[in-house]
This record gives sequence, structure tokens and C-alpha cells, in this order.
Amino acid sequence: MKTFKRHRTLKELKAVCKKLGWKLDTTRFDHEGSDHVTIIWQTGRMTGRTMFSTVNGRFFGKLKDGRFYSSDEAKHDKKPWFRALLNAVYV
Repeated sequence: MKTFKRHRTLKELKAVCKKLGWKLDTTRFDHEGSDHVTIIWQTGRMTGRTMFSTVNGRFFGKLKDGRFYSSDEAKHDKKPWFRALLNAVYV
């Protein structure tokens, strides 16, 4: 598995999501003081919603088919959609 140095700042994440055509929902972060933002992403035929912590860089989410995933698991490391997500949130 690729090793990353750090998670992206919110400013960096906004730019990456825009470049990839993903939606970044910062409503709770902006108005409720939450540390999390929601990334609504699509890569290939896979789509999902990811809750990303702007504090520690950890994330978790659910695929459109109902399967759950998180940054703490290694079982999806070789899946293209998971690698795309990792590359989007980490540098």
C-alpha cells in the first residue's frame, strides 16, 4: 500500500474535489462547528458518501450498494475506487 505523509487541508480538499468533479458538503463544518465534511464521490461505476475528519484525516462511509468502509481498514486498498479516495484525501 502507498504511504502518505499527511491528510489534506480543507482548502486542498476543496480544490481536489472540484478537479475530480466530486461534491464537497461543508454545511455542518461551516454552520454547526462539526469537524467533518462530506465527500460525495464517483469513480468509474462506484459511488459513495464519505465523512472526512478535517482534524485527524480519518474517514468512513457507505457505498451506494450499502457496504461500509473506513480509512482504518485495509480490505479495500487494492480497489481503484478506494485508491482514488485515498489519493484525494491524503498527500
